[in-house]
Amino acid sequence: MNYNNTIHIAFGLRDGENIYYRYVLSVMSQISLVTSGRVHIHILHDDTLRSESLGNIRHTAEILNQDLSFYDISTEKEYLDMQNGTLYRLFLPKVCSHLDRVIYLDADILVVGDLRRLWEVDLGENLLGGVLDSESTRDVVDVLSRYYHKKINKTSYFNAGILLMDLEKIREESANLPQEYLTFINEYPHALLLDQDFLNYKYQGRYKKLSNIFNFIPHDSDSVDKDLIDNQVIIHFAGLYKPWNCRNPLVLRIFFQHMLSSFPEKTQAYEISLYMSNIPYDYCKKTGLILYNNMGNKSLIKSYISSIKILLKEVYKVDSFRRFCHGVTVMKMMYLYNIHYQYFSKSR
Repeated sequence: MNYNNTIHIAFGLRDGENIYYRYVLSVMSQISLVTSGRVHIHILHDDTLRSESLGNIRHTAEILNQDLSFYDISTEKEYLDMQNGTLYRLFLPKVCSHLDRVIYLDADILVVGDLRRLWEVDLGENLLGGVLDSESTRDVVDVLSRYYHKKINKTSYFNAGILLMDLEKIREESANLPQEYLTFINEYPHALLLDQDFLNYKYQGRYKKLSNIFNFIPHDSDSVDKDLIDNQVIIHFAGLYKPWNCRNPLVLRIFFQHMLSSFPEKTQAYEISLYMSNIPYDYCKKTGLILYNNMGNKSLIKSYISSIKILLKEVYKVDSFRRFCHGVTVMKMMYLYNIHYQYFSKSR
């Protein structure tokens, strides 16, 4: 296959709050700055994508000189049981039947290097190319995968946020990947990471391990500096803190400069003020710190616990404490899943 052609890049987009598409705009702009050659963006979306947002994506692709295609996943019969933007990547072999290969990207990333380096990777006979997930995630998966009939090997468990997919080979083997996922999740409802578990379950031993420069997951957003950026292609903020809500000024500046450049100059001030006005509420909602006027004891306890969690995030930077927390997390997950498996899963 000749890889010296247009690079095809796909995103999954469910946007009920009309905010996530802005993150995709930022990544599109980042790609344009550092990637050589022609780029074709493929947006897999549902009926939550508003016409105005769709128009903004079109405008961005036009000014960046990128080709663009939209695919409405809500017309697919499996959609009713898969209303989650991250699951839309499973529709790629089906709806992009004209493509042989595609790069799938989550939007919580910084693209800081030429994606042609990823595009031109030779997958050989493998169906996917991916990067090993973080050690902490792989340890938890190793504990939980004992409940699968076929154990997932933690030494080869990849993160599905950035994938190089050989769609032609996947189609040859799977006529309907979304339906296979639904069968999997019905049989293994305790799968913690949904389609990422499914993809690892299905393709373990049949994917190419890629260099982590294509999906570098920092343990702390504060650790991202210019030296790190200069040596990566994609930095993936796979944890709680994203490039749009972390406290690293360099990351925030890169992400929002690209996002704002996608809007007409006359609306840029409105866009940034709109986003910034939501930051306190979104952060508190995510951390459980929102208190209501009719606060009861449960809400108060939840608030205290959330405050402790935030304080611990600061202490978590200490390596010894991080290892301790990781061990506790693994034991806790093993205990909870033993209860779930013994008393709930077996009774299905």
